[in-house]
Amino acid sequence: MELESLYQIYLANPHVVIDSREVQPNSIFFGFKGSNVDGNQFAHDALDKRASLAVIDNSEVWAQLPNSYKDKTFFAENTLHALQGLAEHHRNQLDIPIIALTGSNGKTTTKELLYSVLSQQFNTFATPGNFNNHIGLPLSILQISYSHEIAVLEFGANHLGEHSKLCKLAKPDYGLITNIGKDHLEGYGGWEGVMQAHQEFTDFLYGQKAHCFLNNDDETIKSIAKLLSTSTYGKTTHDSLDCAGYINALFPFLSIMVEKNLSNSGSSFKIDTHLFGDFHFYNLMAAVCTGQYFGISNSRIKEALASYVPANNRSELIEKGNNKIILDAYNANPSSMQKALENFDKLDAKHKIA
Repeated sequence: MELESLYQIYLANPHVVIDSREVQPNSIFFGFKGSNVDGNQFAHDALDKRASLAVIDNSEVWAQLPNSYKDKTFFAENTLHALQGLAEHHRNQLDIPIIALTGSNGKTTTKELLYSVLSQQFNTFATPGNFNNHIGLPLSILQISYSHEIAVLEFGANHLGEHSKLCKLAKPDYGLITNIGKDHLEGYGGWEGVMQAHQEFTDFLYGQKAHCFLNNDDETIKSIAKLLSTSTYGKTTHDSLDCAGYINALFPFLSIMVEKNLSNSGSSFKIDTHLFGDFHFYNLMAAVCTGQYFGISNSRIKEALASYVPANNRSELIEKGNNKIILDAYNANPSSMQKALENFDKLDAKHKIA
């Protein structure tokens, strides 16, 4: 089966899964060989559940399928490459702005903030959960429909070369790096590898003549984004920023004041959030800057960010009786852990434990 034929089946049945338990009637199932389980073995189960197509790369599984199921099965040399090829082909048909964001910390929260803001005006797609790696990203791309008007895609990488591959799949028109810290040091081989990995991202943006939303206060990011077209954000200590603000209050939640903005309205505005920690300032400013770039009004941006409530074990505030729990347990690296503890230390409370 040629790629275009596979794509036509996808257009008619745009629900793609890699877990047979998630198969719905008319889904397309891709079977992957894992370290412990061979997903190809669940192709029969997927077709029993009325999947429209199963894509496999195990010849023994293929041989055991009844003839009636072989007509609904595509045998590929490599199912991962087939999935990625389908996603890349779909991306090439899309004529909407694609924003890609990466970084060591704050990717998912920033993605959710961008989604909240952009959804005020556009039919917006955003990466579900943390579907951000070499498997999750193509699955995310294949969820973008022709009714969407803009998409926000999160990139997650932990080895050199992965950002280049993710960029090739998504072909972003816009890019954003939240920050660069000490993440995945083993996979990257140390700090130099971390820098090189993010350089892959900015190199692709430059080659595509893509636009970058840039934290102008972060010298590390600026050092690898010098050649890019940018809209800058940060603290008001810099006069040259396109979008500038400052922290108005830290407790009980972060409150920021936006003083300078791309909309050239000349008026400042305050955003009282449900986020804990001063490290979210730049995540919020990234969302403000991006929203203003795409023409969203300050009142809508304020409404979107003020109403955002974190979930999924990220900066959640839980009250149990007389106790308050700050749950930030989704994932961590040395940089994010340090920031979290520094902010917890600033918290005005008599009895604290981390």
